[in-house]
Amino acid sequence: RRHETRIEAAKWLDAHVPAGAFVFREWDMVFPSSRRFDFNRRLHDLWQDPWTPPTVSQYMDFVVTTSTNFERVRRQRRRPAYARKAAYYDELLDGPLFELAARFEPDWRTFGPEVRIYRCLSPRGRVLGPARTELDLIKQLPWVSTLRLRQDHHREGGFNLRRGDLVAGKATVRPRGWYRIEVTASSAAEAPLEVGLGGAGRTFRIAGEETVAVRALLGAGKIWWRVGAGAQLAEGGEVTVHAVRLVRQVPAGTASSQPNKAAGGN
Repeated sequence: RRHETRIEAAKWLDAHVPAGAFVFREWDMVFPSSRRFDFNRRLHDLWQDPWTPPTVSQYMDFVVTTSTNFERVRRQRRRPAYARKAAYYDELLDGPLFELAARFEPDWRTFGPEVRIYRCLSPRGRVLGPARTELDLIKQLPWVSTLRLRQDHHREGGFNLRRGDLVAGKATVRPRGWYRIEVTASSAAEAPLEVGLGGAGRTFRIAGEETVAVRALLGAGKIWWRVGAGAQLAEGGEVTVHAVRLVRQVPAGTASSQPNKAAGGN
């Protein structure tokens, strides 16, 4: 046999997944040769917290799972330790949140586990549209630069940034207009805090608890935001981020939430 199911699935991803997509995979799925999309969400098992199927459908574009995992779990659904895990795969494989985009099964020419690629049916990211003026970004599951930061990010009450740490994510804005990202953070000593929205960005110096903001003119569609600790942060120093909000600027004379301390980008 000259082919492997996971290699064939990786080739399919290279050919069919659009640039910039987020792909969620299990531990035994290989990495495609392309770097056009984000493929760094890799867990030993998909059902690990906090990745429930509704969360995955909200923040990912495709999910890749293999029979090495879903068959093993579903066969043991009657065992108490596997009941919740089997329910997870039931919702993923048979529920309304995903559709089967491709399947690769072993045969006389191809070895390996069965690989299934599912397309998420709901749009990824939060949408800030005409009906609302603010989004809470800290409750998303954005890209983070370290495993420690990922674990810290999931706790209640914010997360701690150390030197070089970065948190970034995407949101969808409608319509074209002025928006700002507001970050509430604190530090025991004066510390740098890097904040960016779209192509705008600025490094602030904060001491105590402050709210800072970067303003940008954004076109309708998906945009990137980012919050990080600068390289000038002292060794052992931390910046605690309490809140990250995306706010749509409203016309003059309309009520709008105001930050304690704001600054324009660029």
